[in-house]
Amino acid sequence: MRGSFEQPLDDTPNRRGGAGYPNWAARLSEHRAKTFVGRTEELGLIRHALHAEHPAFQLLALSGPPGSGKTTLLKRFASECDDVGIGHELIDARRIQPVPKPFLNALRSVLALAEDDVLTTALARRGRFILMIDNFDSLSPLHDWLCETVLPQLPASTILVVASRGSIPDLWRTDAAWRKLVRTVSLRNFSPAETRSYLTLRAVPGGEHERLFHFSRGHPLALSLAADLYDQRPGFSFDPRTAPYMMQALVRRFVGDVVNPERRTALEASAIVRVTTEAVLARMLDRDDVRSEFEWLCELSFIDFSPTGIYPHDLVRDAITLDLLWRDPHRYETLRRRAHDFYAPLLQHPDHDIQTEALADYLFLYRSHEALRPFLARHGSEAVLPKTEQAAQADFPRLLALVRRHEGEESGKVLTHWLQHQPEGFWLIRGTDGQVSAFTFIARLDHASEAAILKDPVTRTIWEYLLAKDLLQPSDVATVSRFVIDAEAYQDITPNIASMALLLLRHCLTVPNLKFTLNILAQPEVWEPFATASGFFQPLKDLQFEVGEYKMGVFMQDWRHETPQMWLSRISPRHELKQDRKPLPALKDEQQLLEQRNEFTKAVRHALKNFHVPDVLALNPLVNSAVVAKYIGGDNADFEGRTRALQAAITEVIEFIGTVPKRERLYQALRYTYLDPQGSQERVAEWLDLPFSTYRGHLRSGIDVLTDILWRKDVEARSSID
Repeated sequence: MRGSFEQPLDDTPNRRGGAGYPNWAARLSEHRAKTFVGRTEELGLIRHALHAEHPAFQLLALSGPPGSGKTTLLKRFASECDDVGIGHELIDARRIQPVPKPFLNALRSVLALAEDDVLTTALARRGRFILMIDNFDSLSPLHDWLCETVLPQLPASTILVVASRGSIPDLWRTDAAWRKLVRTVSLRNFSPAETRSYLTLRAVPGGEHERLFHFSRGHPLALSLAADLYDQRPGFSFDPRTAPYMMQALVRRFVGDVVNPERRTALEASAIVRVTTEAVLARMLDRDDVRSEFEWLCELSFIDFSPTGIYPHDLVRDAITLDLLWRDPHRYETLRRRAHDFYAPLLQHPDHDIQTEALADYLFLYRSHEALRPFLARHGSEAVLPKTEQAAQADFPRLLALVRRHEGEESGKVLTHWLQHQPEGFWLIRGTDGQVSAFTFIARLDHASEAAILKDPVTRTIWEYLLAKDLLQPSDVATVSRFVIDAEAYQDITPNIASMALLLLRHCLTVPNLKFTLNILAQPEVWEPFATASGFFQPLKDLQFEVGEYKMGVFMQDWRHETPQMWLSRISPRHELKQDRKPLPALKDEQQLLEQRNEFTKAVRHALKNFHVPDVLALNPLVNSAVVAKYIGGDNADFEGRTRALQAAITEVIEFIGTVPKRERLYQALRYTYLDPQGSQERVAEWLDLPFSTYRGHLRSGIDVLTDILWRKDVEARSSID
């Protein structure tokens, strides 16, 4: 609407001011156009409506979650109308009381109709006219009345465009005649190319584009808020953990001001867990009846549904979680701990599907753990991984074709051998077309299977290795993940591969007398950093194979001294809350955790600054840390030994960072600033051929990653001390 003005100030389509100067509307439109990207399909639809003698639709319904660009697109539609001289008006339905008379009064006002003007006649006189209603879902109480009484009377020359967060009126979907008149469009996020175009138009440095897309998933509002930060802070480098303003702005846009404390907690709980059900929500809210809160969550526009529960869009999840961690980390940990206590007993459930879902839920709680992050926090729909199922005989030809494609004919012969001898060990994932999109084969190695084992060169070598070292007793079992294949990506980490990893962990939890788990993986140097971070499977350097064009490595987990259940408990941060070691005392509450972590961060920065000054480094608190004590094998080393151990521990982590392709720039900044210094920071930036602000951003991020890993290593080292 036009605010409080009774009559419009200017209805001319060119939006010109006096003396030929553009008015404010024209200048606003010009600036919006400069940063408008994408939406080519939607623009094509409005242009068709403007120019076609008989448009293919009377009503264009745009839908999308908050911040997806609905209002921006409507304003671009208005500019398109101005360009060709076609009349239009834009109404914000939030300003209209959802009652028939106020709605009609608002419509007459925006159209500047006299008291005796008939609405439909006045619209017909205007010829082709575009009426746009933003936030159309605010009028939901009027949907039936509009569809039955108002809209059918509009002249065919009037095109209605509505934008809403939620779904369109049921009648537009269920009535065959209405379906002919309505075109529905769901606004998607920007693609990577569109994201780069937008950020370039907003003058965001190119080196930051990938990081921003990874966080935002191309969400227009998130990108706009991030670009604002670069405008306000020259040399800024994005880190969502240090942008509370941005997280709060996103949360407000997504959910508004939720004043009901139970609903607010329910929303926070839904962001922490993988999928939300009434049962887990009741545990997290510590109440028996949460039906009202669960049904409220189901109504939110950014909530998706899966067969096992509901979950928020990924960006919403991140924004709510980061905002909660910044505002109230104690409440975050309380909610996560309650979820942990809900899922932990289900890990022993005898039902395969229940146990698998519980395992996925349990691990998702700790998705920021450096070992789990690559599998659980890098996909577009991370909450719902593909479902695994046992292969049927009808699937065998497809499995054989995939092995031949990726590993060659010799591997195909080995696969055929195992299909004949252990078909129960084959598990697969189906794509939306029902075809096999990934599969794995877990071979059982025990004395009863020895004949089959010896006919596969890889399993024969592993079997002989285990026997030569006398590692298996007669009743013991070892298993080998002999094949792991994604149809398109082979062994790159995809949702399929993440789901296979989950299957393997469930396998470890359920196989009786399992003593060793082995994995045959291509490009072992890529997997070694994950093995180190997880402590889940360690490389056997003396066992490697050539399979087709790939060098295959063997990774082994010894379950004789640490059970799978113990490994699961080790990745849980519950240990962080109860260990006692000086100079890092026991943690009594989350505030103490934060204070201790802050001191640890300061110590890491001091150690980096004085890395090559042993006498100063010897005074650093980290020389007495658990991670250094574990590195040197005890507490009895002198100060020189501890200082060298601290240098070695920092060097090891920095080199580990360098093995992750997407962190190569962080590694270079750390290495050539501290390990192998090339002079002042300005000189290092010049040596790396980077703008100084970009280099500083890489260095800050690198220090953060280094600190995170050292902190987790220290916590794990403390947890191992009785």
